[in-house]
Amino acid sequence: MLVHRVYLLTSPRDPPPYDNLQNVYAYQGKHEEALIQGLEVLRLRGDVSSYEDVALSLLCLNRLDEARATLQEAEQRKLQSELLQWLRYELAGLKGDLGEMNRLESASNQLGLPWLLIHRSMREAQVGRLR
Repeated sequence: MLVHRVYLLTSPRDPPPYDNLQNVYAYQGKHEEALIQGLEVLRLRGDVSSYEDVALSLLCLNRLDEARATLQEAEQRKLQSELLQWLRYELAGLKGDLGEMNRLESASNQLGLPWLLIHRSMREAQVGRLR
């Protein structure tokens, strides 16, 4: 981590050290620290992965409204990925929004990404519907 901190001091406008620290903190379960680094990457780079990282940190911190705003901003910027879709799905589940979950399942299936259906089957099994 010392190397990352030195890199930050010498190149404060370069995203990689912030990105690397964000990943380290996330893997350590230090989501507040990961969010701080992720927000800096988002400011500097603003790509799909930076939105994914920030939204995931916010979900881990149970800051659902901020996570929703981050995911909406990514959608407005026309940024798409399987992880962003999954994060939207998880957010809908945490909010109890079954309509949004169903919409996302249908959309992913139409895009040739039926992996959300696996999550639906797990959700159905959790409430005792095994067929």
